[in-house]
Amino acid sequence: MADLRPEDFRISPRFALDSRVLMTKVSTGEVFHGRTMDISEGGLSVFAACELQAGTQLRLEFTVPYSSEPLRVFATVRHRDGYRYGLEFVTLSRAERTRITRLCSALQVAG
Repeated sequence: MADLRPEDFRISPRFALDSRVLMTKVSTGEVFHGRTMDISEGGLSVFAACELQAGTQLRLEFTVPYSSEPLRVFATVRHRDGYRYGLEFVTLSRAERTRITRLCSALQVAG
């Protein structure tokens, strides 16, 4: 039997995205800075030198290629590996979902 990799279980493919991200903890208002590593239609991974637990709700703000306006969305910490965090988007509006879908499509073509 072939070895299974984490990407074999992903719902949406990931695309490299290197951008600064501002993360605000919803419960306390604490602000953290980090860098995005990759994005999918369901979430993104970030590198941030901070201590966040799974389940933490965050407000994210980051710039994306092909857009002059920053993307502002809410996400939940799903997992952590050192200072790399896996975040899942939550409560996306139709407009936010459309922007993310278009971004992933553009990154797929560019990649």
